[in-house]
Amino acid sequence: MSEIKVGAILNYIMLFIRLGIGFLLSPFILNCLGRSEFGIYTIAGTIIGWLALCDFGLSASTTKFLSEYQAKGDAEGEAHYLGNIAALFSLIGAFVLVAGLCIYPFLGDIFPKFTEEELQLYRILYLMTLFNTACMFPGRSLNGISSSRQKFIAPGVVASLASLASTAATIVLLTLGFRSIALCTTSIIIGILSMAWNVYYCFGPLKARMKWNGWDIPLCKTMFAFSLWMFLDHLIGIFNWGCGNMIIGMTQGAEQIAVYSYGLALMQYYFMSSNCISGLFLPKVVKMVTVNAPKEELTDLWIKVARVHVLILGLLLTGILLFGQQFLDLWIGDTLGAATRTTWIVAILLISTITIPLVQCLGWQIMQAYNAMKFRVKILLIVSICNLLLGYVLSIYYGAIGLALGTACSFIIGQWICMNLLYRYKMGLNVLRFFKETVSGLLIPLLYVGGVYCALQFIPTDFFCTWLGFFIAVGVYSALYCIIMMNCYARPSERELLPPLASKFLIFKP
Repeated sequence: MSEIKVGAILNYIMLFIRLGIGFLLSPFILNCLGRSEFGIYTIAGTIIGWLALCDFGLSASTTKFLSEYQAKGDAEGEAHYLGNIAALFSLIGAFVLVAGLCIYPFLGDIFPKFTEEELQLYRILYLMTLFNTACMFPGRSLNGISSSRQKFIAPGVVASLASLASTAATIVLLTLGFRSIALCTTSIIIGILSMAWNVYYCFGPLKARMKWNGWDIPLCKTMFAFSLWMFLDHLIGIFNWGCGNMIIGMTQGAEQIAVYSYGLALMQYYFMSSNCISGLFLPKVVKMVTVNAPKEELTDLWIKVARVHVLILGLLLTGILLFGQQFLDLWIGDTLGAATRTTWIVAILLISTITIPLVQCLGWQIMQAYNAMKFRVKILLIVSICNLLLGYVLSIYYGAIGLALGTACSFIIGQWICMNLLYRYKMGLNVLRFFKETVSGLLIPLLYVGGVYCALQFIPTDFFCTWLGFFIAVGVYSALYCIIMMNCYARPSERELLPPLASKFLIFKP
């Protein structure tokens, strides 16, 4: 089997491992550390994560440049590039260290809601994370070497082993009574060992070379010109999703971080479930754009992919709406208690707002094919800054729910309104037909969801006190949902996506 196929399998295995570990391990950590220390541990590297953005997207661009050198067979050019990128990362690492040390005296001002004990713990974790981040920066120059040579098996296996080792160490340490400082130390040690192995693998088996001939200014300009838009796109994600825990820590205190972070985690699981579909259509979109296919054909494909997303995301969204509170009570209720209600509302606000952008995700692929991502980045960067400011203000008065509400309002303006105007007037896509055909056939499924909601009001709450009762209710609901959607919403071409055996049970229409 080829490196690419095995690498893809390993990536999927890693995805499921991370999801499983996150589901099982996170409540265990929360229970062992408590809400306050868990919140501090969660945001230990937040400020440093911002400083790490000083690489301006260079980390994400290394694979692209190294792949070009490999394609040309230019070993000398690759060695010259690695020398310059390593020097750049070393300078950036030094800057991150100095900047982080300059920020250190003001941590108390940044997090005024922290108690003195919480602030002392945060200072320790902050310094540990800062020095680790600064020391790891030079190693980023090697990240794209194995990918550019299409070697995925060994890095995938090592990444899987590192993840499992980290999980095992976390369980052992917490069971023995160690706390967040020990967890952070373990994470640093595993990171250093992984980087050491990567250095050996790149310069040993892969025979990479690094050469320093002085600064190549034209090369550096080329690198920054390419990586700038990747940096801005990453910055948008940080503004939208990476600042929430820090804002809650600043405005509400350490204990409320866990309340918000679990609502955000449900949203992230929801987001990941949609990514397995859209990327598969990018080659087809590029081909259609290359041959100047009519915009109506692109709209047809856009609608087709969106309807498949509705089938999948609809089950997850309505499931969280109907059973999310019960799930959170079982998952983390022992530690968060009544605060799971706030977590559920946060999850609903975030998930509901990103549903339309996820359903329309093929629009992003079409924009990439037309090289129009600059327009998207400019619009969403402005909106994400507004999201940051609005979320901060609302969180002062309404806590985690206020922060999520600020994100929801910003997403409605940026992703629902501005992006659809861009699709319509910049890309020439038929947005009105998209919405008309995407929602066509949803009336009966929506009535079914409403009926289930009414029925749940008469079911005793004791029924959901165990995982068995929860899974029975969710299983019955999901089976009926799939039958109704496949017979009342799905088109024949969409039903063909099902395996033959599933079709016999879910499809009653000829």
